[in-house]
Amino acid sequence: MRRPVLHALLLSVALSAAGMAFALWRVGGAKALLRLGGLAPSHLVLAVSALLASFVLAALRLMFVCRALGDSVGLWHALRAHVLGMFSAAVTPGGSGSIAGLALTLDLQGVERARSWAAALATMAADTTFHAWAMPLSLVGLYALGAYPRTPLWAALGVAVIVLTCLLAYVLLFKVAWLRPLLGALLRGPLLRFRRRGMRFVDDFIANSKVFASAPLWKHLAIQLFTAGAWAAFFLVLYFLLLGLGVRIGVPLALAGQTVVAVMSTFVPTPGGSGFFEVVLSWFLVGRGGGEAGPAAVFAWRLITFYSLFVLGPLLGGYLVVKQVGETPARGGGA
Repeated sequence: MRRPVLHALLLSVALSAAGMAFALWRVGGAKALLRLGGLAPSHLVLAVSALLASFVLAALRLMFVCRALGDSVGLWHALRAHVLGMFSAAVTPGGSGSIAGLALTLDLQGVERARSWAAALATMAADTTFHAWAMPLSLVGLYALGAYPRTPLWAALGVAVIVLTCLLAYVLLFKVAWLRPLLGALLRGPLLRFRRRGMRFVDDFIANSKVFASAPLWKHLAIQLFTAGAWAAFFLVLYFLLLGLGVRIGVPLALAGQTVVAVMSTFVPTPGGSGFFEVVLSWFLVGRGGGEAGPAAVFAWRLITFYSLFVLGPLLGGYLVVKQVGETPARGGGA
């Protein structure tokens, strides 16, 4: 395994182990993981099927975005780009490599480079827009169900995350042009030789992004439907695992709780939110009566949805993409 991936994997495992250790301590120790022996096989199949459904819906969204930008991408290529985008996020701090991994995969598969980056940014904007409207709804739902801590600190945290998410969605959708002066300020001194090509690239990128931003409202609504469907399918993975372990918390609560945790994890600077997901989701499930099954389900959920990427990524050519993610500034300057 190549060094960047190995380092990210080791760091992720260490943080996840620390998070799981804390979560398991809350329910009496590692023996809680023995509950996985009672996981119903049918529910494990449902969980894996839900993950695959989320991949397909995300790939369909990417196909739709690329078509709006004037490029045709097949389902297999879109699916590969999405998974490798997730893999790149898993091996970079705070998931910072997600856009680069997706864009570079599209680029390698024949999509024009500026359009590849515009499509990748559009998918991130779609996710952020989903978070911007789903987060308040989820917080209200959790608060009404008594599942969100009713303290000033947690209320302030929730409001802060909503504000930051809305600001990020606004910038990604309507203020991409801010990238031009930023890049212009960076391409000076020893990087001056990259300035001409770099500015040409960013101008093409901004132009493609504006094409997408000015698309008819129905296209944005369609993308939000694909996005919401992909996230809901992803959240159902944990729901089915809990059901297989005999824990019933209700679909609305499962979706709302994971939405809040997923949005908050965006601002956690660890690979794939390692450590954060284990602690917060386990704490949430224990508080909802999950007992030992809560941390056990979270452990299985992380194996299926996150650590599987360290197998799928290399199989789909992830090493090449990760290498290019590390060289992205140089490539962008020399485009």
